[in-house]
Amino acid sequence: LRPWDLYVATTFGLIYLWPWLGERIFLTLAPFLWLYLLAGADAVSRRLGEGPRPAMAAALLVAAGLVAGGLTAAGRQIPRTRAYLAGDRLEGYSSFWRDYFDAAAWIGVHAPDAVVLARKPTLVWYWSGRPSVVYPRRAGPEETLRFLREAGVTHFLFEDSTEEALAPALAPRQERLELLYRAPGGQAAVVRVREAL
Repeated sequence: LRPWDLYVATTFGLIYLWPWLGERIFLTLAPFLWLYLLAGADAVSRRLGEGPRPAMAAALLVAAGLVAGGLTAAGRQIPRTRAYLAGDRLEGYSSFWRDYFDAAAWIGVHAPDAVVLARKPTLVWYWSGRPSVVYPRRAGPEETLRFLREAGVTHFLFEDSTEEALAPALAPRQERLELLYRAPGGQAAVVRVREAL
């Protein structure tokens, strides 16, 4: 057992136990899986016999598998690429991120003086062009309200986790908030601070 085998096994275990998945977690394994693929092809070619022919056959099998996988993935991507080139800036994103970016873009068009509180402030700034801040994590209601006032927050970009994080501070003050926009998929919304919190 080599050190990288232990790393790969441990990482697979963590991925199995982790409460959410994403491509970025898999990326830590990709180089090792590629090395395992090559080592496996080498082992197969050695078992098939001496000389260059078995190694070439194993290499051709690996190459054929990679080309087939690439062509399959490219075939799925072509409609998305066409939609993007036709003007759909959000094509290719999951429904959640389509809604999130759509709501941020809406702020950019309809709220020129907004200071936005969001879970992903850099992404909100990118899509809206408006200053954005992230909510304080693990803060009590009073501390959260103080932060909102000091930051000059005028708008919220709500999705489930932001709404849940801010509920203790904002639930008693719902009458001071106004829903301005809900993204088409219903997973993100823009709320304005109507009167001081």
